[in-house]
Amino acid sequence: RIAAFVVARSGAVAPTFEDVLQVLEDRGVARYRWPERLDVLPGLPRNSSGKVQKAVLRQRLREEVGS
Repeated sequence: RIAAFVVARSGAVAPTFEDVLQVLEDRGVARYRWPERLDVLPGLPRNSSGKVQKAVLRQRLREEVGS
């Protein structure tokens, strides 16, 4: 399963799920690579060296979905 986490630029309007799908379609991305959901965040969780903490994002999804 695929989820997209998006951080909108300062002052910009956050994209909708449909906006993201339209961009993927326009760029010719195969449909099996499209996300099933979109989460707009104020910022991505990062560790002390600046890398995105993907495990934190996965845990967030598990808690929301309840599995």
